[in-house]
Amino acid sequence: MAAAVTAYGAFTEQLRALSLMNFPGGLGSWNKTRFDLVKIKYPEETYWEDEKSAAGEEYPDALKELLTSNFSPWALEEIWSPDVQQLREASVDAPQLISEAFIFLQFKSLRIVDKEVEEVDQNLLKFLNLEELILSANKIRTINSGNLPRKLKVLELCANEIDSLKDLCCNPPKGIQHLGLGYNRIFCPSESRYLTGRYWPNLLSLDLGFNNLIDLRGIVSKMNSLEHLRILVLQGNPVALLPWYHGFTINSLPALSVLDDVVISADGRLRHKGLSERPDLMRDEAHVFISIGKLKGLPHPPSEQEDAPEYPVITYNYYVTYKFVYELEDKDMENTKVVTENTTESPVQFVSVVEDHPKPPKDNSEIKAIESVAMNPLLKQVQLENSVSSYSTAAKSWEEVIDNNYRQEHVLGDILGLKAFLLHGTTVDVIEEKTLYWPAKEAPVEGGRPQSGKKDGKAKEQEKQKEKGRQSAQKEKGRQSAKDRQGSGKQKKKKVNLSNLHPDAPIRRILGSLHLQMEKLVGGEPTVDTVFDFGVLATTATVETAKNKQEGKKSKDKKSKTGRDSTASQKTTASSKGKGKGKKTIDETEDPPPPVPLTVEVQVQLLQWMSFSDALKEEASPT
Repeated sequence: MAAAVTAYGAFTEQLRALSLMNFPGGLGSWNKTRFDLVKIKYPEETYWEDEKSAAGEEYPDALKELLTSNFSPWALEEIWSPDVQQLREASVDAPQLISEAFIFLQFKSLRIVDKEVEEVDQNLLKFLNLEELILSANKIRTINSGNLPRKLKVLELCANEIDSLKDLCCNPPKGIQHLGLGYNRIFCPSESRYLTGRYWPNLLSLDLGFNNLIDLRGIVSKMNSLEHLRILVLQGNPVALLPWYHGFTINSLPALSVLDDVVISADGRLRHKGLSERPDLMRDEAHVFISIGKLKGLPHPPSEQEDAPEYPVITYNYYVTYKFVYELEDKDMENTKVVTENTTESPVQFVSVVEDHPKPPKDNSEIKAIESVAMNPLLKQVQLENSVSSYSTAAKSWEEVIDNNYRQEHVLGDILGLKAFLLHGTTVDVIEEKTLYWPAKEAPVEGGRPQSGKKDGKAKEQEKQKEKGRQSAQKEKGRQSAKDRQGSGKQKKKKVNLSNLHPDAPIRRILGSLHLQMEKLVGGEPTVDTVFDFGVLATTATVETAKNKQEGKKSKDKKSKTGRDSTASQKTTASSKGKGKGKKTIDETEDPPPPVPLTVEVQVQLLQWMSFSDALKEEASPT
């Protein structure tokens, strides 16, 4: 088993890449200072002019230029702090001073980013002057605060695997002014007890963004003891999904100047005044509104053929579906899996239920596990209290533009589960529902018993007569259709009373399916507006239109070869026939309009109270 990568080990690897004792630094043959080290301390004005340089020797200024030029292969990488540039210049001016103790004293800022560091070891105490330590994007799970340099003012631990602050708060440096813990795995409500002035007496800035904090009241109450706290980041946590998050936090921390990278104005603080004094308004529930607007570009349903039979009558309806989480009831929790404290490898997964209505499933066999969210490491001690169900708009018949006017409110108390679902996103489908209607079946014989053979024969004879009548009616209908075409050229569709007919089971077809991304709601944006473009659907009509257009183009090209005189004669004849009637000639016929792509408008909105009055209106609302 490989040894854990330590912070000091990663630093030595980076230091080796600097090559302080190699060209252009160090005491090599390329540096004139190797001849007489005394002249560094007692320089003479004419020394450098009188000294005869050997081939390949460079003055210190020329060597330092190689370290600073952006076009030099020895230019400093961005991973290093400005202190390293001074250290490299010292390796040119005074290479005899370069030693381990000298190197440690030069560092005031140290960046070790994305080096798979797992442990902060005690060798970091060698950096006596270190004030800034950045260990982001590593694999650190816990930190022994006793191994941190005592002069530290900035500690950045973003994007690691920290799930508890207990070890970090054993003996932290008292001078820390900024603590960055964003994008970690901090979850347990009891962790708020480590966010007090007892451990961080000089803290000015605190970043807890994109963790899994769910107890906003407990966190804010502990932060009241941070007297110097002015900058706070909590966005990305489940608590930020609550409608009263902004107002309550601003109202409870009067010394706060910036919340989630937004400066708190005097007007903004005034709008939320009094909210923290009304705990009855602050329920631990998130409200998400799903709105589905206009649906455009639906293919026109196939029209009835002239010689088609009277039955079945076919109808087409269209609607939009999406999936969203709902909260399970207590009785449904008995068969729900629980992630215990001992679980460290298996992340929490949500269950998916595929239904045609928004009601919770009663049969647990219908529940399916969906892919867990990689960018949201849901932690242990979390119950699976959410399932995913399918919701849909009302089914409507075909129109060029179908306005759904759909709006659904989803209320969830499991804000941790909601965060994971929003990061995962959902699927939006456009469904075509085809239904065949047949004549209703005749009522059964009285008593439920078949009649005698004689009566059965009579019934069969009656059925034959009815069939002959339907055939004759169909022939008459065909003759009438032919007359109508010779006359007006248009045929009016006869309305059929579907209530007297018996429908078959609907045949559903997915016309389009796309993924709806909602992670912006977790990142602080209150609304996600999307117009899904499914593209142009390939139907029989569109294929025939494209074919006719291509054939028309070929015919036009062929006609142009017959000569100018013949073409002019045809146009003259055609124009004389259509003169005074306002009709276009065959050559002037316009191409059909291009097909419209299938689109649907979707909006997802997270409820956020913009003022204390909004909270009062929400409470007074009957819904």
